[in-house]
Amino acid sequence: MRAALAAALLTPAGTASACSVCFGAVDAHLRFFSALSWAIIAMLATALSLIGGIAWTIWSIDRKRKDA
Repeated sequence: MRAALAAALLTPAGTASACSVCFGAVDAHLRFFSALSWAIIAMLATALSLIGGIAWTIWSIDRKRKDA
């Protein structure tokens, strides 16, 4: 175990490879985070519109109840 750890620590960084997910991330760095930002905005918009719709429904039902 110690020999494997020592070998891993002494291996030059140039011979290490990235995983398949990270490989080429430098090239697509901007596109990835742009897409991630748009995904977060879309999820927030969906959640906020749902909450707003529920609040508007409760408000309109309450307003109709007070008018009657």
